Amino acid sequence: MTSIKTKLIGLTSAGILFTALLLGGFAIWRLTKVSNESSSNSLQLICDKEKDRLDASLGNIQYSVDSMKDVLLSSIGDIQTFAKDSAYREKLTREFEELFYTIAYHTSSAVSYYVRYNPELITDGAKGFLWTKRSRFSSFSEMSLTDINKYDASDMEHVGWYYVPVMNGKATWMKPYQNKNLNIYMVSYVVPLFIRGKLLGVVGMDADFTIIIDEINSMNVYKNGYAYITDDKDKIIYHKDYELGADNIVKQKNTQEVSAEMNNGWNVIVTVPEKDFYAERNKMLLFSVVLVVIIATLFILITTRLTNRIINPLLELTRATERIKTGDFDVKLTTVTNDEIGVLARTFKGALHSLPEYIYKDPLTGLRNSSAYKRAVSHIETRMDNERNMRFSVLVFDVNYLKQTNENYGFEVGNQVLINASKLICGVFVHSPVFSIGDGKFVVILENSDFEARETLLKTIDDKKSTFTLMNKEFEVSLARGMSDYNASTDNSYADVFAHAEDAMRKHKEIVKNRFRIMK
Repeated sequence: MTSIKTKLIGLTSAGILFTALLLGGFAIWRLTKVSNESSSNSLQLICDKEKDRLDASLGNIQYSVDSMKDVLLSSIGDIQTFAKDSAYREKLTREFEELFYTIAYHTSSAVSYYVRYNPELITDGAKGFLWTKRSRFSSFSEMSLTDINKYDASDMEHVGWYYVPVMNGKATWMKPYQNKNLNIYMVSYVVPLFIRGKLLGVVGMDADFTIIIDEINSMNVYKNGYAYITDDKDKIIYHKDYELGADNIVKQKNTQEVSAEMNNGWNVIVTVPEKDFYAERNKMLLFSVVLVVIIATLFILITTRLTNRIINPLLELTRATERIKTGDFDVKLTTVTNDEIGVLARTFKGALHSLPEYIYKDPLTGLRNSSAYKRAVSHIETRMDNERNMRFSVLVFDVNYLKQTNENYGFEVGNQVLINASKLICGVFVHSPVFSIGDGKFVVILENSDFEARETLLKTIDDKKSTFTLMNKEFEVSLARGMSDYNASTDNSYADVFAHAEDAMRKHKEIVKNRFRIMK
C-alpha cells in the first residue's frame, strides 16, 4: 500500500516540475523581451552620452565665436561709418583681435580664428585678421588674409568658408577638411555678420577635428562596436571605413544601430554586432534556466521536508491536551501553519485562551475571583519593585450582615445581596478592576483617572442606595468600605497597603452598620 506521505510527495513534485516549466518558460520569454529593451536603451544611452561629449567639444568653439560675434555687433554702431573711417576701423579691429586672441587661447581644440570684412563694403585699410597655429601644439601667429576677390564664389576650396555661411544667412558648421598648409584636419564654425540687413563680414574659428575623431574612436561600445558621424543629409562626416561625404553606407548584417542628433545638426550613430549586443542577454537566459532547475529541485526537497513535519503539530496538540488534563493551563503552541492543522491549532489555542476566563471568573457576580486577584497582586508587586513614583490605592468593601441575611432569609437572598453589591461597586468604579475575593468582600485597585478621583468616587458610592425586592420583601444593600493609598516610604509590600485599607474598612463598618436595614 502506498503511503499518504509518498503520494503527497509524488503529487507535489509533479506539480512543482510542471509549474517550473510553465513559469520558467514564461519568465525566459519575458526576460528576453525586457533584456532586448534594456540593451536597446543602454545602447541609446551610450549614443546620447557620446553625443553630449561631442556637443561639449564643439560647443566650446561655437560659444567662443558667438561671443565674439556679439562683441563685434555691439561695438560697431553705424556700418557706413565703420566702412569709411579707416582709422576708426583700424582701432576697433585691433581691439577685436586682442579680445579674440584671449578667447581663442582659452578655447580647447581651437587652431585658428579670424574676422573677414565684406570686400564689397571695405576696400582699403583693415580688412580683418587671421591668426592660426602652425601645428596642433604651437602658439597662434598672424597670417595674411585671403584675397576673396581673386576667387569665384563657387570656389569652395578657397573661399567656401566665407560664401557658404553668407549664402546660408546663418551660423554654419563647415565640413571637415585637411589643411595642407598646416597639415591639420580641421572643421570650421563661421557666423555671418549683418547690421541692419547689410553684410559686414564673417567671424569664425577652426577646430582640430582629430580631437573629435579621437573621442569617437575611444568610445567603449560593447566589444566590437563603433560610432560614426553623418551630416543632416546622411553624408559621412567621419567613419572609420568610409571617406568624407560618402552616402552609400551599407549596413552590416546582424548589427544593431541607434542614433542621436547633435546640436549642430550632425548625427552620431552607434553600431554594434548582434553577438555583442545580445551577449549579456544570453548569459542571463542561461542563468535563468539553471536557476529554474535549482529552484525546482529546492522546492522538491522542501516539500519532502514539510511533509515530514506535518505530523509535528499533531503531536504538539496531543502533548498539550495531556498537560491540560493534569490542570496545567500554561500551554504554548508553536504551530503557525495556515492549513487545516493550523486552523485546528488556532481553534485549540482560542479555546485554551477562554479557559482562564472561566477559571478566574466568579460565577455568581461575573467579577474577577480570588485567583484573578492573586495574579493582579503579583503583577502589582512586580511593578512596585520596578517602577518609581507608582501611584495606586486599594479599596476594600465588605457586605454588612451577610451572615445574618443568609441565616434569616436563605442563600438566595444573600446571593442577590452580593450581586447587587457588585453592580453598585462596578457602576461607580468603571475604570478599575473589581475583585470578589469571598465572604462578602470586594477589592478595587485604583489607578490613573480613578485614582485621581478616588475621594469623589468614594463619596459617590456612599451616597448611592441599592435595594431589591425578593419574597415580597424589600432589601437594602449596606457596604462598609476602607481605602488606603500606596506610600512608597512606609509600605513595603502590597499587603501593607491592603492591611491599611482593611483597617479603615472595619472602622467604617462601625459607623454604618446601625443604618443597615434588612427589611422595610
